[in-house]
Amino acid sequence: MAEWFKAAVLKTVDGKPSVSSNLTASAKIQSGDSMVAFCKPIRNGPIHSIALRRGLNGKIVIQLRYQLETAENVLPSDGNINWIHAGVGAWKDADADNLEEVVAVAHKIGAWSI
Repeated sequence: MAEWFKAAVLKTVDGKPSVSSNLTASAKIQSGDSMVAFCKPIRNGPIHSIALRRGLNGKIVIQLRYQLETAENVLPSDGNINWIHAGVGAWKDADADNLEEVVAVAHKIGAWSI
């Protein structure tokens, strides 16, 4: 059982420990170093498509797919973010308690024009 907790050591064909398997000084992170990764934010844009499906007890469920938008620049110099098209999101059930979503669905299907 103790062998399960031993650190893995890469070995060469001769069975000797590989030099690259040990953590060298160049691979260590110095205390003053910092690693920063910028991820572009993604948000839901307008509704891309609408579908109907039969839910539990025979109720009709409206499903939505939103267009995804991402920021063109992660750190814009002027503070204004320019959102660009980044694909289409996954299907999700519409939320009947969200008035903004209900109005967007009604507008998309042409049942209500603003």
